[in-house]
Amino acid sequence: MLNATTIAKTNPVTANNSGVVLNDIVNRGVSISVSDAAKPTLDAAEASEKGTVVLLKRLIDERKTWEADAYRTSNEQLYALLQHIYNFYCGVSGTDNKLKQEQLLNYCTAQGFRFNKSSHLITKVVRCVFDDKAMDRRRISTYSLVLRAAHKQVLSKKLSPDAIAEFVATQGGVEQVRLAKSPTALTPKQKAQAAAQIPSDTIATVASESLSTVTVVDNVNKHAVLLAVQQSDGTFAVKSLIYSEGVVNAALAAFYAKQQAIQDDAKAETAAAEGDKQQADAVADAVQDASYSLAA
Repeated sequence: MLNATTIAKTNPVTANNSGVVLNDIVNRGVSISVSDAAKPTLDAAEASEKGTVVLLKRLIDERKTWEADAYRTSNEQLYALLQHIYNFYCGVSGTDNKLKQEQLLNYCTAQGFRFNKSSHLITKVVRCVFDDKAMDRRRISTYSLVLRAAHKQVLSKKLSPDAIAEFVATQGGVEQVRLAKSPTALTPKQKAQAAAQIPSDTIATVASESLSTVTVVDNVNKHAVLLAVQQSDGTFAVKSLIYSEGVVNAALAAFYAKQQAIQDDAKAETAAAEGDKQQADAVADAVQDASYSLAA
């Protein structure tokens, strides 16, 4: 079981335009300590009707403090914030905390938050803490997924409830935890590599004098992207030839996703057909049994 210890080293935070932390990979073996004094807990004074919301707003203020200086704030602070959110979740979850849950849901309603009936309580807490008009919803989804993944480890007795921050750090950061949500989950680069190996028919061959002037001879048998505009007569006007690895990998990843969707649809159709056959066989068997009964 993981237990929190002292921080040895952290990396600086960088962020993209979507607000999702990019540089959240820390060295293996790094561990984080969240002191008991830093953990927000529901004391007697806060057990009043407004206590839950008061503590929730503290978390929101903590999020704003972290976010105000994101480029210089260490990953340690983000992971500690996730630990605090998990502590809050533990303080309001369970059948003996119905009043606190009601206070939380009332706050969500007042803020105009809407959730599915199946939404995890962790998701609701994360939405409250990180919700902002300028916030990318993908970040909220990522943090919720990370905490739910950690919660599963806690439930299976593989992780101490006070070692959430260390768990995220040792896994390589929030993005790595998100990608590890499934044993078969692939990174975009891995999807691109897999797509490059998928046999596919050539749907068109394009050649022109203008295209040949921007063609790189050394890239023969390598993937490229043709940026084209579909015309009203069904033809495509090629605007650019792109060799950029990032653009090519993105196109290959999209192709991979499309092929996976086709395979999933085929599997669903096969399963439906098998289900229909099993139902038909069951009806036939029932009719046959009834016939034998009448004959007897």
